[in-house]
Amino acid sequence: MRYLAAICAVVIGMFPGLSRANDLLGVVGQVVQGIVTANSTPGNRPANPAAYPGNVAPQAVPATMAVPAQGDGEQKTQLLIPADHRTRDAIDAALPTVKQVVAIHRCVRVPDGLLRLNFLAVPGANLIANLAPRWAYPDSDLFMKYHDISKCVNARAIDSWAMPALNALRFRVVYFAEDSGETVNFTYLMMKVDDGSWKLQSINRS
Repeated sequence: MRYLAAICAVVIGMFPGLSRANDLLGVVGQVVQGIVTANSTPGNRPANPAAYPGNVAPQAVPATMAVPAQGDGEQKTQLLIPADHRTRDAIDAALPTVKQVVAIHRCVRVPDGLLRLNFLAVPGANLIANLAPRWAYPDSDLFMKYHDISKCVNARAIDSWAMPALNALRFRVVYFAEDSGETVNFTYLMMKVDDGSWKLQSINRS
C-alpha cells in the first residue's frame, strides 16, 4: 500500500492551534486534493482496519509542525497521523493531554520533575514502574551526555500511533538534542477514563 504524503506547516504554541487530528488532515487533504491512485480505491483496501497488527492504519498522513520551543528557538515536529478513523478519533480526543505530556516531559531535568505529570495520569498509575528514575525522562545525562541540560530537548517526531484496546492509545515520541545530535525515544500509553477524557497510564523507553 502507498502512503499519502503531504507536508504542511502548522504554527502552534507547544501545540495549541492543532486541536484535532481531523482538522490537520483537512488541511493536508487540500494539498493532495485531486491526486488519485489505484491503491486508493475501496476494492484495494481491507474493509476491516483491525486486520492490521495493533490496528495501525495502512495509510497515514505526515505533516510538519512548527513548534516554538521554550527559549530555544523554533523546533520542527513531525506528526504522523493514521488514516484509520477509530484511531484518528481517539487522537482527536487525547491530543490536548498528549500536548501537555510532551511539553512537560521534554523539559524534565531531574527525577522529581516527573511529578508534574501526575495530574495528567490515570489515578493511582505508576508512570515509571518499569524504569529507574534517571531512565525515565529524555533530558537525562544517561542519554544526553553532551547536550546542554539547561535547555529542553526537542520533540522531533510523534508517530507509531496504535490502539491495543478500544480504551487504550499508544504512541512514540522521538526526542532530539539540537546542540549534540543525541536522540532517545519514549513510548506512552494513554487510557480513556470514565469521563471520556484520556489520561497517561505509563511511560517506557522504546
